[in-house]
Amino acid sequence: MKRHFALGATLFVATVLTGLTAWAASSENTKKLDSQEEAFLRTAAQDDVFEIRLGEYAADHAALSETKQFGRQMATDHQADLKQIEQLAQDHGVDLKTHDNDLTPQQKTVYDRLTTRPGKDFDKEYTKLALAEHNRMISLYQRQRDHAADVDIREYAGKTVPSLEQHKQMATDTQKAAWGT
Repeated sequence: MKRHFALGATLFVATVLTGLTAWAASSENTKKLDSQEEAFLRTAAQDDVFEIRLGEYAADHAALSETKQFGRQMATDHQADLKQIEQLAQDHGVDLKTHDNDLTPQQKTVYDRLTTRPGKDFDKEYTKLALAEHNRMISLYQRQRDHAADVDIREYAGKTVPSLEQHKQMATDTQKAAWGT
């Protein structure tokens, strides 16, 4: 009887310790972000959704093969980035359901305007917008890389800046092809 009690007590203590360890690990992963960091994740997710939607449209409807290829690359890269943002948000207890693969009203207006442009006009407008958007995103990510209080946000932003700079260069090259310069 004493032996069963000792075994039961040992199992109970082991279970409690395992639970405490798991709780500590999960609370470590759900560090609370400040409002600016949460806003950054929401904005970054929304930007990715916009880039994915525009890239998919460009891949199917652009006039030039360079613009189609650029659109495919943007859709692919920003889809991968969106998954990273969603994981980072989940790790920090941030609900991103508000982005829900929908465009903001401003993005919807731009998307609707762009997608009504015929042929090369679309290519020109899309590459011009992609260049401007990537310039804006680079600044946003650099600010987070340099000033975010959360180490995970700083690391994510820092490792993403080079790919955004590469996208900017791709947009510049594709814009030259679209504008014939």
